[in-house]
Amino acid sequence: MLEFRVLGPVEARAHGKPLPLGSPKQKTFLAVLLSAAGAAVSLDQFVEELWCGNPPKSALANLRNYAANLRRVLPDTERCRLESGISSYSLAVPSDGLDIDVFERLVAQGRSALVHGDGSAAAARLELAMAIWRGEPLEGAADGPRLSALVRRLDEQKIAAQEDLFEALLMTSLSSNVLGRIRDWTIRYPLRERGWYLLMQALVSTGDVAGALAAFRDMREILVRELGIEPGEQVTQLHHAILNRQVATPVTERVVPSEPAAATLVVPRQLPPGPMRLVGRQDTLAHLRRRLTATAAPVVSGCPTVVVIRGAAGTGKSALALRAAHEVAEQFDDGQLYVDLRQVSVAGALSLMSRALGGRNTAQPMDLPELTALFRSLTAGKRLLVVLDNATETDDLAPLVPASSGCSVMVTAGGRPTGVWPTLEITATTLTRAESLELLCAELGTGDNPVAERVAALCGGLPLALHAAASCMREEPGMSVASIACRVAGQGQANGSGRLVHHW
Repeated sequence: MLEFRVLGPVEARAHGKPLPLGSPKQKTFLAVLLSAAGAAVSLDQFVEELWCGNPPKSALANLRNYAANLRRVLPDTERCRLESGISSYSLAVPSDGLDIDVFERLVAQGRSALVHGDGSAAAARLELAMAIWRGEPLEGAADGPRLSALVRRLDEQKIAAQEDLFEALLMTSLSSNVLGRIRDWTIRYPLRERGWYLLMQALVSTGDVAGALAAFRDMREILVRELGIEPGEQVTQLHHAILNRQVATPVTERVVPSEPAAATLVVPRQLPPGPMRLVGRQDTLAHLRRRLTATAAPVVSGCPTVVVIRGAAGTGKSALALRAAHEVAEQFDDGQLYVDLRQVSVAGALSLMSRALGGRNTAQPMDLPELTALFRSLTAGKRLLVVLDNATETDDLAPLVPASSGCSVMVTAGGRPTGVWPTLEITATTLTRAESLELLCAELGTGDNPVAERVAALCGGLPLALHAAASCMREEPGMSVASIACRVAGQGQANGSGRLVHHW
């Protein structure tokens, strides 16, 4: 059996024996392949990860050598897993052959047991999950931007899973046994309120009320000193309950995904209306349809299809994404989710999507790792289409990627978003002069005319500018070309689309 390990030093094993991976660059090459979860990795992405954008002249030759060396150390029957494209490489990992996948599956099982109040089963699965870790993630590999983002995500998942384990152990009446471990945890992570909450619960359950109150005072002092904030609502309520000799809030009442009855569960259908007309995009649209539905049949834990549509403001990225999404929506039985990332943070997006999938609404705050874990639990085994509109280069989109290979994700962005490995990347380009005129005349419901030709030529092939111009011409048919230009330029400034102003 072929196994790959990144939750600690980067390793590859065949039939239980380690394979010689060689230099740190060789290990980084493998780590980049593994982080892509079977998707193709372009040579440019390898260069960025291995040399941080400052490659030697021999970079491409080195990459070929790394690929050849990896293929050579793999068993003969497994070498076909490493595939070479025209300008990319991909690695097909066997089922349960990557320790990340095994870890995430066990954590999901443990959290499901927590939902059902089975502390013993939850503790058993979470103990197995934590035992997979052998050190810091991706040890021995270089820390390029994408691998660094993966390390951060894995660290967050590990922290959240460890706190889930503490909670499960408290549910099994092992408070005294786990008390010391939770106390050490608060020393290591003094700014995590959940750890303090669990410590207070553990102390109260062993009869140490004074210790629980002291723990709250310690936590409050640290938060005020380090962050300038007061403790959150949940831990404050627990403090008040202890002071008033009331029954403490059970640990099991933290935020967990609810399991609504099938009759009341609403399948999310969140896609906004798509464009009525789409000119000059038919080949691209067909390519999108094929890729979005290519992996919609098997529903297993793993990596979904990720499509990124890039382009400058006004080029119609969102329109293209929404048209494609509506055309394939019926292929995704568990629904479609849509988030405009201009309006919400990544954490806010996770909260919105989790509620749409049946996660219980609660006043208890959840941090990003907990929200990420909840979203992955809710999406495991599902067939969903997720549209992440208007992402920026500062958004880490990794938490927003579902936990099932039956899902597909479409991202629209001006630049290259972080945290995702695109299965397909498309650039939304400007329309040709003929396409611009066709779109404008279709919007106006008229044939070609000199004014339309002049306006179409001034729009620079930007669909957003063409739609704005058509709106002006419909509202005031006699408006001059110069007036239309001023109106559209003003809309471009309001939308942050500097190219509209530039072309006019």
